[in-house]
Amino acid sequence: MRLIDLMRQRGLLLLTSKPLGAYMVRRPHHILRFLETKGVSVKLVSFGGFRRLRGQRFGLVRRLDRWRFRRFLAGFARERPVLWVSGVPYWWAWEGLSWSFVVYDLTDYMPGFGFGEEDVARSARAAGLTFAVSGALVRWARRFSP
Repeated sequence: MRLIDLMRQRGLLLLTSKPLGAYMVRRPHHILRFLETKGVSVKLVSFGGFRRLRGQRFGLVRRLDRWRFRRFLAGFARERPVLWVSGVPYWWAWEGLSWSFVVYDLTDYMPGFGFGEEDVARSARAAGLTFAVSGALVRWARRFSP
C-alpha cells in the first residue's frame, strides 16, 4: 500500500516541538496543507504546547511530564494512525507505540538544545521513512537510517 493511501485510511498525527501557531509558516504547515488536499485527516500535537507541571528545574518533574505526554500520545496510537514527527527527535514519546507507520522529518540538528546525535539516530532508526531538508542533513542522517 502506498503511504498516501495508508494516511487516507488511518489518518495522520503530526508531532511538532511547538504548536504550529507559534511559528511563521514553515515545513510542517506545507505538509499539513498538502496532505489535507489529498483527503488525509490530520491531527496536530506538540510537546511544546502540552501543559507542563510546575517545577521544570527538577529532573523528576521533567520525567513525569515526559511520562504524561507519552500516555497522551498512546491514546492517539490506539487508532493506529501514521505518525509524522517533524523536527525534534522525541523518540521517547512515540517509540514502541502502535503506529501504522512512522515518518521522521529531520529539519535541523543543533546540539545543545536538549537532544543529541544519539536521539536523532534513534528516531531515524525507529522510523519507517526519514526525510531531511538539506543535502548536508541527508548525508549526515544516512549514517543512522540508510
